[in-house]
Amino acid sequence: MATRTITTLVDDLDGSDIPRGLGETVRFGIDGENYEIDLTDDNAAALRETLASYIEAARPVIASASIRRLH
Repeated sequence: MATRTITTLVDDLDGSDIPRGLGETVRFGIDGENYEIDLTDDNAAALRETLASYIEAARPVIASASIRRLH
């Protein structure tokens, strides 16, 4: 007997099923916390549109490697 497991991605904002091959996991950070959310293409675009003016006014943060001092 064969078993097939099907995983369905669900939009975390509105609970709708995301069709296979569509949607995305969006990662973002604010106030020192990092988040990720699974969204349909439309909701991902809406999130980006909502944040666009803030992103435009912001400056990027470049991750820097820790410098270790040798004694």
